[in-house]
Amino acid sequence: MFLHNLKMSFRRMRKNPVFTTLNIGGFSIGFAVSIILALFIYKESSVDKNYANHQNIYRLIDAKKNSPRMDYDIAKTIKEQYSEIQFSTPFNYMSSKSPISIKKIGSEENFQIQEVISTTNDFFKIFSINTIYSKTKEPFADLNSVVVTESLAKKLFGKTDVLDEIISINNMMELPICAVVENLPENSSFGTEIFLNSENENFRFSQYCSEGKCYNPLDQYVYINEKTDVEQLTEKMNVGFPANKSDTDSIRFQKVSDIYLATDITNNENKAGSKGLLQIFFSIATIILLMSVINYVNFTLSNQLAALKDLGIKITTGADPKFLRSFYFTEITLSIVISFIVALLIVVLTLPFASNLLATPLKLIWLLNPLLIVVFSLILLAIILISSSAPLFIISRYDVQKLFGKKDVRFGKQFGKKFLTVFQITASIILLVCLVSMQKQLSYVKTTNLGFDKELLVRFNIPENYTNYDALKQQFSDLSFVKEASLSHGGPGFIQVGMGSNEEGNYFQMDCIYVDENFLDVFGIPLLEGSEFLASDNGVSCYINETALKNYGWHNFEGKIFNNGREGGYKIVGVVGDFNVASLHKAITPVCLIYNPNYSAINIKLMPGNLGEQMDQIKETWKETVPGATLNFQFFDEYFDSLYRKEDRQGKAIALFSVIALIITCLGLLGQIVQTCIARIKEIGIRKVNGAKISEVMTMLNKDFVLWVIIAFVIATPIAYYAMNKWLENFAYKTSLSWWIFALAGLLALGIALLTVSWQSWRAATRNPVEALRYE
Repeated sequence: MFLHNLKMSFRRMRKNPVFTTLNIGGFSIGFAVSIILALFIYKESSVDKNYANHQNIYRLIDAKKNSPRMDYDIAKTIKEQYSEIQFSTPFNYMSSKSPISIKKIGSEENFQIQEVISTTNDFFKIFSINTIYSKTKEPFADLNSVVVTESLAKKLFGKTDVLDEIISINNMMELPICAVVENLPENSSFGTEIFLNSENENFRFSQYCSEGKCYNPLDQYVYINEKTDVEQLTEKMNVGFPANKSDTDSIRFQKVSDIYLATDITNNENKAGSKGLLQIFFSIATIILLMSVINYVNFTLSNQLAALKDLGIKITTGADPKFLRSFYFTEITLSIVISFIVALLIVVLTLPFASNLLATPLKLIWLLNPLLIVVFSLILLAIILISSSAPLFIISRYDVQKLFGKKDVRFGKQFGKKFLTVFQITASIILLVCLVSMQKQLSYVKTTNLGFDKELLVRFNIPENYTNYDALKQQFSDLSFVKEASLSHGGPGFIQVGMGSNEEGNYFQMDCIYVDENFLDVFGIPLLEGSEFLASDNGVSCYINETALKNYGWHNFEGKIFNNGREGGYKIVGVVGDFNVASLHKAITPVCLIYNPNYSAINIKLMPGNLGEQMDQIKETWKETVPGATLNFQFFDEYFDSLYRKEDRQGKAIALFSVIALIITCLGLLGQIVQTCIARIKEIGIRKVNGAKISEVMTMLNKDFVLWVIIAFVIATPIAYYAMNKWLENFAYKTSLSWWIFALAGLLALGIALLTVSWQSWRAATRNPVEALRYE
């Protein structure tokens, strides 16, 4: 029986190739998109879960500040005082905004890395990082040595046994390698190829001063013994938390696997994902899969109901219900299996493109994850059961003899089919609104005034051991295409120093930038009040921005001091206009520009021209002025544009998925109009014989689809409005949700629907009525 059913199923597919292509093709495309999005969601949800016993690894969070940045010394203290904590380590993850150059001594070949970790030996125990080669029992042999990964060792030396080899970091430090460890897992919220020993104070790379106290704020990771009740340990530690310079008096534990998608933590330096993005992609995957299933079920039912006379013959000649169930189950299962295979082929072919679009590597092998296997198996089984049992249920309500009569068989008003069609159009309109709204917001954040002129503005990092600042500045200023140059430590997007306001009863943090006298001119930041820096101001004076003045509650700056903890503080000699030091996701912060000759970068304003030739001349000047040092630079406009990479990715992905959703919707509408035309072919013939015009017939066939679009628009508008309002909450500065966005989405949906159905309705309206009525 099975082979007979299989043979008949193939015959029915070949008999109607258009239907088979639309049915299998539409479902395969939707299923392939759902698989790709499922892989992305799986990857993002499994970050930091590749470490052995990751469930025992936690990061400490300051409960009051909601920040992981605490006094460096806390790690050692809590390990000594609480037996439940097996290992603890201070941890500073630095993802550099400009590349770090690494090379072996005696070689001119530089390798660029973006990430560095400063930590202690306990880090390797907490995260179960295996040591391949080591001079001592633990990876860090002394304060001035470095640990590298096997991948970096192979890049630099072509081998992994590289103990005691010397490497140069940014031509500033020459350090011996004391250990080689395995690479960190790819799917982590931090990564590096080089580790520095944070027990060396020079390698902590963070300092914060407030009220005369200076300390190194770092993250703190701990490994808690397996049988420990974390809630009880939290209560125990908060009863009398050890005294520390960061004034942390209560903590909470954050699972390492929760860090990547956490949205409530301030000062998080780890790589961050987006719960909102996962929710958006999960919704899109669900919508597209539902639309594909709806189309598949509709097409399948329509095809089966169109062959009712064949079914009647089978029943009349003795086919029992068991045979019919077996036949339909075999036919549907075959179709689903073919669709699934086609979907997998589409995924294999498009996975590189999808990985590039989503900016993350995706692997097909993840589909073997038990959870994904169960989910997709249940989906396929549900579709098979619905598609194979529904026609038998419908047919059981009718007298088989009617299937051979002249009168057409009617199946009611088919509210279910209309509902599903409205659902598809609603989903398409929501996606269109999301697409247009996201593009509008991205255009806004990329073109809005940041308070400084970022165009043709470049930052060049100065080597740490280089101090001839004036000569470097003069060399660059002498270039004909350089408008002006300025020295600084930090800048918009590159804040490296934070200080407290130190106002009793009015504490807030100030982002501080060390600047020279040309900083405001180079960045185009207006001086609203006060005077320009004088030579006598060097090291003793500063400007504050408008937001800082408001936070202090002052009406003017005259006679005011920024008391940052140093003796005498800094005299405030002016107020500058507000400017963004971060993306527009965040509000403008209080900023202090300190006239201080402690510089780490030179900022250059270029004139319009041939940028390639200008950069070539700059490189030559750099080689002459700072011989042997690697030139690391960053264009400010490129950097600030990169801050919206996640939103760019969302916008591009939603654009693509919106197109796919529209294609699936069009396939559904096409199937609906084809079925309508077939069902009403005699009615159309009679109307034409009685003088109906083509336009009247088309209007009759199309009016239901117009009504469905209107209903879908009414349903979609509030849903899309709510969804986009929630998404815009990620931005401190945002555009408005204009009415025309919704109108445009509705008109596009209506236009696409009419174009889809009008072609088929025109064919039906122009058909010779004799063909429909010749046997009546």
